[in-house]
Amino acid sequence: MPELPEVETINRDLCDCVLGKNIKQVEVLAAKSVWPIPKKFVNLLTGQSLVAIDRIGKLLIFSLSDKKNYLLVHLKMTGQLIYA
Repeated sequence: MPELPEVETINRDLCDCVLGKNIKQVEVLAAKSVWPIPKKFVNLLTGQSLVAIDRIGKLLIFSLSDKKNYLLVHLKMTGQLIYA
């Protein structure tokens, strides 16, 4: 499980490489990890751009360009977030 400094490092690194970029494609590998409806989740994210990334504890909060939705990411036990 990542500690707080590792999460902050990931946050800063992501800010350098993804802010202002558009989300072109979303793939849900485990439907239970997306609530409530995976297809709605994919449709909501596709085409949005990332305008800010904040952190509360070990939770990463991605602000989206529509200014009404957020993507919350917890790194769980692996501490990995794969950006492609």
